[in-house]
Amino acid sequence: MWKEYKSFIQTTKENLHDDFEEGAYVNVTTVSKEQFDMLLHELLTIQNNFLNNSKVAYTTAVEESKELKIEIMIYLFLILSLAIIAGWFVSANIINSIHKVQNGLNEFFAYLNNKKKRAKKIKFKSNDEFAQMANVINLNVQNIQNSIETNDALIKEATKLLENIKGGNLGTRLNKETNNDVLNELN
Repeated sequence: MWKEYKSFIQTTKENLHDDFEEGAYVNVTTVSKEQFDMLLHELLTIQNNFLNNSKVAYTTAVEESKELKIEIMIYLFLILSLAIIAGWFVSANIINSIHKVQNGLNEFFAYLNNKKKRAKKIKFKSNDEFAQMANVINLNVQNIQNSIETNDALIKEATKLLENIKGGNLGTRLNKETNNDVLNELN
């Protein structure tokens, strides 16, 4: 269509060049005008198609961006929820471990202050830093309990020995080895 229109324009131009104005006028107002109108109509149709396609593409892009925003919000919510739950479990585990160590130390101090007869061991099922710390505390508590029990036994034996000496009874109830052990410990 464009080539035909160009040929009509060329004919009009030649008519004007040849000073044939009536032919140029007739060409412009009839055949050339019809060809121009058809060309213009075709161009407007193509333009409308492109505009409609761009509107559809724009509408589709807007809808997809809304869906993408919703998906991103859902994923962010899920990730945030999982992070909060994981953080809660970790902090609860740490707080629980701290309470176990604290209770174990309170038991030990109650034992040292003669409020309890024995200190309970701190027990952990895990093998984290708190369990390692509890194992060290348990080992030291056991050593101190053994030392206190040994000292108590020696004090009881020394008290019996002193009572026997005070009563004038030297060695009848206690054997000489025990007496010597107690005397050595006292020195």
